[in-house]
Parts: sequence; C-alpha cells; structure tokens
Amino acid sequence: MTAVELARGQNAPLASTRLTATVELPAAADLSALLLTADAKVRGDSDIVFYNQPEGPGVRCIPPSGGQPWQLQVRLGELPPEIEKVR
Repeated sequence: MTAVELARGQNAPLASTRLTATVELPAAADLSALLLTADAKVRGDSDIVFYNQPEGPGVRCIPPSGGQPWQLQVRLGELPPEIEKVR
C-alpha cells in the first residue's frame, strides 16, 4: 500500500480501487461519509455512514482504537453505479 498525504483541497490520481483514508484530528470528533448521486443527494439512510451505522455500500468507517485514528475504507468496485462521490 502506498501512502499519499494530501493538503486541504488537493487532488491526486488513484492507483487502486481499494482506499483507506486516515483522519487525524487534535480533538475528539466523529467521522462520517455520504454517498452522493450526480445531483449531490443521498438515496436513503444506507448512503450515510457514521459511528452508529459504520458500513454502507462500498464504504466503512472505523473508529479510533488502540492509538489508531479514524479510518474510512472505500472499495470503489463495490459502490453502486448511481454513486458519483463519497464525501
């Protein structure tokens, strides 16, 4: 696995269809992900991934544990065809 650090607003090409984003924050926070269609809307509750619903189609939120920060795992091949963005 190759790690790529991005600054706010920065983009980089993807070399894989399986991604893990690690989010380190100086204070406690909850990580969430929205699976969005072309019109920037979720299709329903299953497209909102967060601590109380940590898995959705192709996306998984992993809370901090054992000194590890939040992680967001995305499996691009498992995202529904209608989903254009994971935000």
